[in-house]
Amino acid sequence: MARSLADYNGLRDARDICVGQAIELARLRELQPRRTTGTSRAGTPLPWPPAPNGMQGIIDTFGDIRSYARDDGTPDPKWESTFMGRATLPFSIPLDWDTAKSASGIRCHKLIAPPLEVAFKVAC
Repeated sequence: MARSLADYNGLRDARDICVGQAIELARLRELQPRRTTGTSRAGTPLPWPPAPNGMQGIIDTFGDIRSYARDDGTPDPKWESTFMGRATLPFSIPLDWDTAKSASGIRCHKLIAPPLEVAFKVAC
């Protein structure tokens, strides 16, 4: 049980749980496998990757950024080239902090880029 609690709370190991530490308890439905696809309002399937359960599931699905951390805390550029991608938007979105400028894409994990593109195209 300690391992499940640690994993659910993003801790590497059950030994990282300390007396007095605030931890969250998972609901049973949060520990069960989730659907791998969703459906848009228009009924178009959205090919999302399987939703990970717990920290180990996140690492298995998206990679472990901690292993790409440099001594100064910044990520190694290999993280960017290995895991990050760009979802192209079918329209430009104005930047909140400078509405004179707009974005035509979103930087995100490579696994999320294709379903984001589908979701934005369906929303148009």
